[in-house]
Order: sequence, then C-alpha cells, then structure tokens
Amino acid sequence: MSTASILPAARRTTRRLTIRRIAAWIASRAIDPRASLWFVIGFALVHAFLWTLILVKLKAAQDVHMDVAEAYAWGQRFLLGYGKHPPLSGWIAGVWFRIFPVTNWSTYALAMATVSFALVVCWLIALRVVDRRRAFFMVVMLALYPIFNFKGFKYNADLAQLVPLPLLVLAYLNAFEKRSFKSGLWLGFAGMLALMTKYWGVTMIGAIGLAALIHPQRAQFLRSPAPWVAIGTMIVAMIPHLVWLEEVNFVPFTYAGDVYALSSRELNVQLVIGYIIHNLGLLAIPVVLGLVALLLG
Repeated sequence: MSTASILPAARRTTRRLTIRRIAAWIASRAIDPRASLWFVIGFALVHAFLWTLILVKLKAAQDVHMDVAEAYAWGQRFLLGYGKHPPLSGWIAGVWFRIFPVTNWSTYALAMATVSFALVVCWLIALRVVDRRRAFFMVVMLALYPIFNFKGFKYNADLAQLVPLPLLVLAYLNAFEKRSFKSGLWLGFAGMLALMTKYWGVTMIGAIGLAALIHPQRAQFLRSPAPWVAIGTMIVAMIPHLVWLEEVNFVPFTYAGDVYALSSRELNVQLVIGYIIHNLGLLAIPVVLGLVALLLG
C-alpha cells in the first residue's frame, strides 16, 4: 500500500480526534459549576461579536432599518412613552448610543447584544429544569434560531422584549420557589419592565399567572407575600407611564387599532396561518440540527 493512500486516512483520524478534544473541552466547561456561568457569558459575547461582523458585511449595501432609526430618535429624549410603544426600547437605544458611535455597525451590535443577553438569561432558566450539559445545549440551539442571528439584525421594540421577557420568567420561577417579599419585588419589577417594553408583555404576565394557578403548590404560593407584593410593585412602578397614557389620550392604543385593524375575517385567517407557517419555518433549523446532534451524540 502506498504512503499516499495512508495519509488521507491519518488526516481524517487526526481531524476527528481534534474535534472530539474540542467537544470534550466545551463539555467540561459547560458542566463545571464554577466555570459554566462565565463560559456561557463568553459564548454569548462571541456570538454577539461574530454576528455583528457578519451583519456588517451582509448589510453593507443597505441603509439602517427604519425601526432602528426610530429607536435612535426616541432615545434622544428619555420620555415616558413614544406614541407607538412604551418607552423602554427607546431608553435602551438612548443609553447605547451615548456609549457607542452612531454608525451602522453599532446598530447591529445593539441588536446582537440584546439577543446575547437573552441567551444568558435563558441558560439560567434552563438550569432550573435540566442539568448544565443540557442547559448549554439549549443555548447553542437557541443561538441557531434565526431571530438570534441574521433575522435579529434590526433593533426595535419587538427585539427589545428579549431583555425583559426571559427576566420575567426567571423572576417568576424564583418567586414561586422562595415565596418571599424580596422575590415578589423582583417579580413585580420584571413585570413592569415587560410592559414598559411592549404592551404584549401582558400575555407573558397572564401566562405566568395561569402557571401559578394550575400548579399543585398554588395554595402555598398564593398564601405567601410574593404574588401580592409583585402585583403591587408592578402597579406602583407603572404609575408614571399610566399618567402619561392618560395625558396623551392613550395614543399607543389608537395607533395599534389603526395599524392592526383587519378588513375581513378571511384576511385574519390568512395572516394567522402565515404567522404559524413562518414560525414553524424559523424553528426548523435549530430543531433539525438539534436532532442531528442528538443522534450523532
């Protein structure tokens, strides 16, 4: 047998061993209780950095999306509302562009920083139901979800929800476990952040409320101060924005009614079906790759 026929096989073996070593190193960091948090934060930072570079290249011939320009304009003044939405997405943009230059790359960096923050919080949520190895696997699959990479290129109120909504779920799990006054404060504050980002946050608040009511330990939770402190904290924290809403005659709701009013039931059904198909398509990439990884593992 010639040397030429042996070398390719040797290279393949070396390559497989290298991949296995890298995979083993990643697994060891992901399951280490002392290193896993910083490892996940590092993964999120690398994710944000790489996708910012990719988006700069992909979008080089395009103008900044109008939603991003709108968020930048809102952030020039820290108001209690901006006509279309509650103020938190504008506040985040305002702080961001006081630190970073107003350039195309910084808008993509803002979007990727938002989704990468969500990766870390989702990892903290996953740790409450699975081990560290599976929690990191979830982070990797989530990073492959298109909203967390190329489809998340534009920072707006929708993308900004990836900051408070995972925090709300984490705060709820913490409050349900500890049932303390302090945990109720955090839950109420998280609920306020969700509503101050976009009013759709009320659906998540309703979801965690339903989860609490159908849980077998609901009586213990409802007898604790946590849920009532959370409700009170959220209402008190929302008062300035509620006053602003009344002063502007609830203009964000008028805007939503004008923009999202549908002319017919057929169009409504069409849009719902399109929404479902679109989201199933987005899920296909991480689901398929996750199944492949599980089968190969």
